[in-house]
Amino acid sequence: MPDLFKCSVKREMKFLFDEDSFYDMLRYTKKRYKIARSMKTEQTDFYYDTPVFSLLKNNITLRIRKTEEEYFLQIKRYQDLTYGIYTTTESESVFAHLPKILKGSELELGSSHTYEMLGKLKTNRKTMQLPDGTIIRFDISEYFDKIDYEIKMQFSDYPPEELVTRLSEHSHQSCSKYNRFIEAYENAKIRIAK
Repeated sequence: MPDLFKCSVKREMKFLFDEDSFYDMLRYTKKRYKIARSMKTEQTDFYYDTPVFSLLKNNITLRIRKTEEEYFLQIKRYQDLTYGIYTTTESESVFAHLPKILKGSELELGSSHTYEMLGKLKTNRKTMQLPDGTIIRFDISEYFDKIDYEIKMQFSDYPPEELVTRLSEHSHQSCSKYNRFIEAYENAKIRIAK
């Protein structure tokens, strides 16, 4: 189990788009803003919870993220949602493998629950950083039979107002990937049960 967790606090906004609007916003952002740096990544998140979703009910996401050949155990706690801005505390540790079960007693969760792997969500991400430090992530995520298109902005104090206005005009604000994953997970269970 992990020995050392790296912690950080993040402030971000999330927006869901249809496919065409997503690519329109990607082109717009490239033309409108000076991009300090840019990169593409692929990641797969494996989500864990109890059968009654005790973590979800407490605004916690527990996942193992696979990037290339590395695994990271991540615990994300949603602290606040004000004016569409999520504030989260995230803990992360390098992890050796991908287990089917995680034990709460061995994590920073203050719980003796056992958390089972529920499934995976694969994301292709393009990340851009603006000169003011704002990070914009263009995510295409696949899980169960769904594909969604999300743009996330991460910032220190406040996001660029003009960009928030533009994003808001062409989308709707989004809940977390984990919430969307659980909704699809529950729908998949219902279809299988029929």
